[in-house]
Amino acid sequence: MNPSSDTNRKRKAQPSSDPTKKRKVQPSPEPTEEGKAETSTELTYRCSQSDVGDGNRVKMPASALEQFLSSGFQFPMLFEIKNPRCGRVSHCGVEEFTAEEGFVCLPSSMMKNMQLLEGDLVNLTNTHLPKGTQMKIQPHTTKFIDQPNLKDLLEETLKKFSCVTTGDTIMITHSQEDYYLDILETKPLNAISLTDTDCEVDFAPPLDYKEPEKKPKAAMSKPHKAEEGTEKEEPRFKPFTGASWRLDGQQLTTPTMGNKESTAAVKRENIAAASPSNSRKYSGKVVFGTKDATEPPKVSEGDVKDKKKKIEKKEFQPFTGKKYTLGG
Repeated sequence: MNPSSDTNRKRKAQPSSDPTKKRKVQPSPEPTEEGKAETSTELTYRCSQSDVGDGNRVKMPASALEQFLSSGFQFPMLFEIKNPRCGRVSHCGVEEFTAEEGFVCLPSSMMKNMQLLEGDLVNLTNTHLPKGTQMKIQPHTTKFIDQPNLKDLLEETLKKFSCVTTGDTIMITHSQEDYYLDILETKPLNAISLTDTDCEVDFAPPLDYKEPEKKPKAAMSKPHKAEEGTEKEEPRFKPFTGASWRLDGQQLTTPTMGNKESTAAVKRENIAAASPSNSRKYSGKVVFGTKDATEPPKVSEGDVKDKKKKIEKKEFQPFTGKKYTLGG
């Protein structure tokens, strides 16, 4: 035998190193809706960033469509995408078959979620996912849940996603702002299809949400009382608070408002001043001299008559003036 011919046969038997060559793999672990596993086809490409920013639909070369159709691929076209460098796994749909041969174009948000760089190898395997019935998402910011018509916003933006996977972080663009959402849970499986389905969406508290601090009532009342005790009363104007003098020359302290002791002292002084020993007043009148103020002043009968005459003179009496005649 010719040894060179044996060497050529061995070289022909070696597998091709073309990353885009179709390879048959074991049946997919994900069951179909009928409960049967379908035969999967795995393709390897180099990733490139597409001009689409959000969503999870990729662009594949035209040769991929021919391979999938020849293997009896079912619609909708869904794929399991894997980063062999770090083992990150997710799922995606296909936008169109217009990419360059040997490359697959991914949205920028999807490359970030898959931890892929420009030119990295990525594996795509066709699969079948059940229709989703429920999913739970967690926004990164509270600004997203404050959006008006949040339900309509989700229905419109989730149309760009063919499927979602638990553990993914997706991006939604609205009013020229990017919002990131974490997929916390999906039902009935950890990866679901969003094509032609009614899926219930629940929200978890946003990552930047902070609950308002609740202070106990007792703790709030104590500092309030302490503050009231430390506050000093501002001086107020108080009338008639100066020193006063009596007509006999003795000083009398006028009590201030609210001073009970000074008020009692003044009362005692007034009682002492009204005593017969040192009083010089009688029935509200001021009396000058050395006579005892307790003795009532004596009034004579003549004084009484004079006072009556003066009062009578002051009364009006008609026709009491001088008389005159026309002759003068």
